[in-house]
Amino acid sequence: MTEILGQTNGNEQNEKLDKLFQAARNARETSDDATALKHYEEISAINPNSWEAMFYLVILKTNSIKNGEIASAAASVQNCLPKVFELIKNTISDNEEQKKAVQEVLDQCYKTALWLTSASENFYKSITEGNGTMAMTGIFGAATSLDATSKARHESRKRSIQISGIFIHCFTAIEKTCDDDEFYRNKKAWLLEKTFDLHFRHIKFCKTAIYDKNAVETFYTELKKLNPSYILPDIKATGNRNNLILGIALTVVALAIGIIYALWISNVF
Repeated sequence: MTEILGQTNGNEQNEKLDKLFQAARNARETSDDATALKHYEEISAINPNSWEAMFYLVILKTNSIKNGEIASAAASVQNCLPKVFELIKNTISDNEEQKKAVQEVLDQCYKTALWLTSASENFYKSITEGNGTMAMTGIFGAATSLDATSKARHESRKRSIQISGIFIHCFTAIEKTCDDDEFYRNKKAWLLEKTFDLHFRHIKFCKTAIYDKNAVETFYTELKKLNPSYILPDIKATGNRNNLILGIALTVVALAIGIIYALWISNVF
């Protein structure tokens, strides 16, 4: 992919950049993130206006994050997108090459969002399944389980907001920097559809919504302008009601266990 080199000049330097770009791309294809990052750092040092180096220096680091870094990793991707799209617009002269670059960014953002979502869901399951919710050892065990589930649900929603924000930032960047043609309109529609996919995936998984009713209506209105055939799934977030029912049920069970235990103790002694 051809880039205007901006601050670089001379055939020798261009040849060096070409080799570094090829080496970085080869490393990416073989999932050698460490080598790819090393080459992109070299590219960025020579040409700070490389959208590719700027983008992949952020994206590739998300592949090795720890559990507690999911939200911050998504935020890092969000933060780099406005400048990346601006550089694509300003450093790639051919319109079709610009579209290829945008498509590459969107594809990588989608893959990263799916990976971060899966990692977040695995964390949620580790807290809310098995011993995480079935520690019915009396009222204190039940209370601890409820608290852990509530905190896990809150953390999952916070992470999902950041992850879905990747799609929203791509949408906003396209609106700000790209032409208003059929290609980009389709991409904006796709981004909103993916935002809704994540929203409803979270509802099914955690029984709570990422976005409130007003935000959903705003996104839906915008999406219908771009894709009139899109129909919003009829899925309701019943998380608050479910949480209340679960809380009442666990409390009643815990109290019953406590009463039975007290009666047993009184009979024994």
